[in-house]
Amino acid sequence: MNIFMPIDHLQRIAKPLLPAGPDDWLSHNIEKGQSKEQYRDAVDSRPIKLPGAIYLYPYFDSTPFEEHLMQVAAGFLTDYFSVSVRVSTRPPEPKLTPYNKFKHDIGCGKRVASKDILFAMRPTRDGLPSDHIPSDGHAHILVTDYDLWYEPDDQDDWLFGLAGGDGRAVVSTARLMRTHSTECIDFARFLKILSHEVGHTLHFAHCIDANCNMNGTNSLNEVDLHPIELCPYCLRKLYLLSPFNPLNRVSRLIATLTDIGVDLTDDYFYLEKRLLETN
Repeated sequence: MNIFMPIDHLQRIAKPLLPAGPDDWLSHNIEKGQSKEQYRDAVDSRPIKLPGAIYLYPYFDSTPFEEHLMQVAAGFLTDYFSVSVRVSTRPPEPKLTPYNKFKHDIGCGKRVASKDILFAMRPTRDGLPSDHIPSDGHAHILVTDYDLWYEPDDQDDWLFGLAGGDGRAVVSTARLMRTHSTECIDFARFLKILSHEVGHTLHFAHCIDANCNMNGTNSLNEVDLHPIELCPYCLRKLYLLSPFNPLNRVSRLIATLTDIGVDLTDDYFYLEKRLLETN
């Protein structure tokens, strides 16, 4: 019996990879892609602790909106990856060095090194989890309103997020606003970047097979053009990692995203649901 049959039906709705513009990710980065066999090898070489939890660590001033944002994120990731998601009440305390060499007015007005945040979330030297990193988690994601950079001397080397190779990642909301008001974060943009970085912690490489949430991203324009959903080829990898009921999953995601006002017109979800209901 082919356990992938429900997922395999979805390959007919895969949308072509968008042509790369001069400033887009694929114009500046060489990507080799990742087959399902390569994904299986990546999982086998660095096993993921399943069942386990995805932990979210808020790192910004606690306001009713930020608390709502984290609850939305937790509910969405639960439906998206079919795993338990928890919002930590005790975030790591990174020793951040704001970098103000360049004029900066994005987000909270400070730019910090993503590597500093990932370093603060590392395990201790003896290999045991730090006191602020729960041992039952297979992914630990810090969400901040600080703007992120990778190379400090490059004014344009900013990041939406970054994932390490050991289940740690950081996501910034600084460039995901509709305006400069903190409470105008675009939920669709935020959930795309968040799930993309979580995907990396689960060994997903950048996708070059179709228009997909796991495509590399260099700009808000690319973020807006990419779907929230995984393409059918990456969805198959997720199913390989932890089998789920595809129709139940997509139905929950449609309900969750519609409830917070995300426009799903150009995404995969409705096509996916319709195809699953007829096969």
